[in-house]
Amino acid sequence: MARALHDDGYVTEIVDDGEAAWEMARRANPPFGLVITNTWIGTTAGDDLMTALRARYPGLPILHLSAAPERDRHDFDHGAPPRPEPFSVPRFLRTVRGMLAESDVAG
Repeated sequence: MARALHDDGYVTEIVDDGEAAWEMARRANPPFGLVITNTWIGTTAGDDLMTALRARYPGLPILHLSAAPERDRHDFDHGAPPRPEPFSVPRFLRTVRGMLAESDVAG
């Protein structure tokens, strides 16, 4: 994903743990234009990260990816409905572009 984003002209920051993601987002100035997370990021539940991000940055778009079966995804909707994995790179980039275009943060 990071390579596809970079190749499409986006600047990315990558972390493999929810605590690190929260710290990075908290210190970002200006805030990130988009956060991409998974149902689990390291040992942190993605929904915990999304809840914290929503509280601090209400307009921040969050792309929530999940490999969980569709029937199990309803528990993870914190204003960022899970998108199924795997996905094609063109579809992923269209989703990112669309979310940024609709975002108050990307401005």
